[in-house]
Amino acid sequence: MEIAGFNYYTEECGQYTKLDGVPTNAGIYYVSAYSLATENYHAAESDYRQFEIAKFVVTRPTLAHDVYTGGTLSASVPASTIYKVAENGNPARMNAGTYEVVLELLDSDNYIWNNGDKLTTKIS
Repeated sequence: MEIAGFNYYTEECGQYTKLDGVPTNAGIYYVSAYSLATENYHAAESDYRQFEIAKFVVTRPTLAHDVYTGGTLSASVPASTIYKVAENGNPARMNAGTYEVVLELLDSDNYIWNNGDKLTTKIS
């Protein structure tokens, strides 16, 4: 008997739902191997085996510290396809001091900040 391929499933409340292909998103999945019928064997499928695709850990960027100029300053946040700047400059940064920038993951289902924050994180 030869393995013909693999089936992938999700599970909810004991009900397994077959996926159209190999899962690519973070989550818990199940896989089984199957064989096709031949003249000597019936078609068969193995027991399900659980596996997990973990979220990708995103390192929070570090910011350069600007020198006080007397004017409004805005943090220079490195561009990314993984997160966006949710808040940068509220309130206006006119006085000397430390200010926070809020970053938001674009896909929190598949990514997580390296400090454990789920969706948004603050850096200063």
